[in-house]
Amino acid sequence: MRRQSPGNPNVHPVAEDDIRRWFPKCPLRTRSITLAPPIARFVGRYAPWLYGPLAAIPPLRTHAMYVLRRPATPPFGVVNTTGGR
Repeated sequence: MRRQSPGNPNVHPVAEDDIRRWFPKCPLRTRSITLAPPIARFVGRYAPWLYGPLAAIPPLRTHAMYVLRRPATPPFGVVNTTGGR
């Protein structure tokens, strides 16, 4: 979630800064997704053809998808040749 849920006080947003702080060495890609559910329900009921154009407007999207990658590590069995342990 990118925003606080007005109908559910138990739901809290997770910001990109939080993800970066929790996983500092992981490369991160972010994408906003999901048209705000109240808007999506209304549009789906009365004008389903509007869903796509509205979902293309970033401020109307309430969720984010974060893709993390594990930091690069040497393959198994590779010996460290720099002299360190």
